[in-house]
Amino acid sequence: MADVAVLTRNYTVHLEPASKTSNSVTFYSNVPWKSIEDAHVCGKAIVIYFIVSEQPGIVSYEGTLTDIVIIPPVKDTARLNRLLDAAPDKAAKEEVETGSAKTVYSVSHIKKVLHPFAQTELLKKSDGNQVSKNYERSYCIVCPYE
Repeated sequence: MADVAVLTRNYTVHLEPASKTSNSVTFYSNVPWKSIEDAHVCGKAIVIYFIVSEQPGIVSYEGTLTDIVIIPPVKDTARLNRLLDAAPDKAAKEEVETGSAKTVYSVSHIKKVLHPFAQTELLKKSDGNQVSKNYERSYCIVCPYE
C-alpha cells in the first residue's frame, strides 16, 4: 500500500455502475496527476477516494488505481487507447481529442464506502493539515484514511 492516496470528484452516474463490475473503469482529469503517476510506477497500490456531486464534501466511494497516463506526453498510445476503451462514456476520449484531458486513469474495485466520511477527515500529504471543507479542486494528494 502506498503512503499516498487521492481525493477526487466524480458522478454517481459513473461510480454506481462501476461498483457493479469487476473490470477497471477509466476516468479523466483536466489536471496532470504527475506525482500520483510516479507513485503508481513504483508499483504501489494507490487508493482513490471519490466525492460525488450529490453529497458535496463527503467521501462515498473508493477504489484502487490500476493504470494512469499523463497527457502530454503520451509515450504509449496503445495503452492510452485501451484505457479510453474502458471509459463509461465518450467524454474521456472527447476530452483527450480536444486537448482538455491531462490525465487518464483507470480504477478497479470501486465500491461504496461502508461508512461515508467528510473530506475534512483526510490529511493532505503536503502539509499534514486536514483537507478544507471548502476544497473543491479536481484532486488532492492525501494520506490513506485509517
